[in-house]
Amino acid sequence: MNQYRETQKAIEKVFDKQIFFIAGVMKSGTTWVQFLLDAHPEICCRGEGHFIDTLYPELAKNFQTYNRKSLNRNRDIENRGGKGMCPKYSAEQVNHIFATAVGLAFVQWAGGSDVKCIGEKTPENAMALDFLATTFPTSKYIQIIRDGRDAAVSTWIINDQTAREFQMKEFPNFNLFIEYFAKTWRAHITRMLNFGAANPDRYFEIHYEDLHRNPEPTVRALFEFLGVDADDDVVTECTHAASFERVTDGRKRGQEQAGVQRTAAREGRSRRGCICARVLSAIGATISMIRAGPSSASMPETS
Repeated sequence: MNQYRETQKAIEKVFDKQIFFIAGVMKSGTTWVQFLLDAHPEICCRGEGHFIDTLYPELAKNFQTYNRKSLNRNRDIENRGGKGMCPKYSAEQVNHIFATAVGLAFVQWAGGSDVKCIGEKTPENAMALDFLATTFPTSKYIQIIRDGRDAAVSTWIINDQTAREFQMKEFPNFNLFIEYFAKTWRAHITRMLNFGAANPDRYFEIHYEDLHRNPEPTVRALFEFLGVDADDDVVTECTHAASFERVTDGRKRGQEQAGVQRTAAREGRSRRGCICARVLSAIGATISMIRAGPSSASMPETS
């Protein structure tokens, strides 16, 4: 029991810190923001915990199975004249177990460090903002928005390089992909914007293009949002530590990953033509809710 109590104390300690979650559409810069934040001495930020799209669904499914088996056992016992007392877990109890599991991850990442904030980056966090906000009542949320046209092209290219067989099976051509991506882009961003409007003190919005053109003001405002040191030296140091060249092992801005340039050169122009026409049409009014600006074809790719 001593180990159990020590673990509970460690979880309570990390939850006394400022917890935050990063979300955004794929290839919108979420990893870049993760590195920027993790470079700060008062912040621990890790990525791809997939708490919402993997951990919680698996927990819920297994407890549903357990509850069903408990119910069947209780019926069998009662049919024999006994009193069925096999336990069942409520949704609130499963949520508590989920929060504990997330806390254990935070302990692994930062339990022994003296940071003020602990954060996690998974793009799919946007799928369940209200649930996360209720489960972690003092948590904050950061969304990074990238022009939908560029995010779509970048996603297509990286999938073409890393999961071509799957992509060709799901989307035999780029037109089918962009129709799907546009709907996903709109749904994720609209969900986040609505959450931000309802929870302005818990929501911070970053534009990918701003981070490229003039990162310091955005980084400073982000640090202030999280309540950590935001003086000029810290901002400069973190911006440098998470610069595009450093996080991509020396790749220059505008330079594609190895093996990507040929694909982009062959089909990039027609793809961007589709993006301009299809994404703007598909996202409708959502485009007026953000500062998308011109498509930034020359910008480097950062996850």
